[in-house]
Amino acid sequence: MLPETDLARIRRWVEARAARLPERARDQIRYEIDVDDRAVTILECRPPWRADFGTEWTRFPIARLR
Repeated sequence: MLPETDLARIRRWVEARAARLPERARDQIRYEIDVDDRAVTILECRPPWRADFGTEWTRFPIARLR
C-alpha cells in the first residue's frame, strides 16, 4: 500500500502541471494518475483525433513511480 502523503504530493504535482496548460490546450490534453497497490503511473491523455478510432481518449504513460 502506498502512503497517502506520497499520493497527495503526486496529485498536487499533476494538478499543478494541468493548471500550467494554456487555455487553448485544455480541451486537447489532460493528466491523470493510475494507482495500484505498489505503484503510481502518471498519464498524458489526448482526445481521439479520428472519428473511426472511437470516442476514447488515448492514455500515454509518462512516469511510473514505485
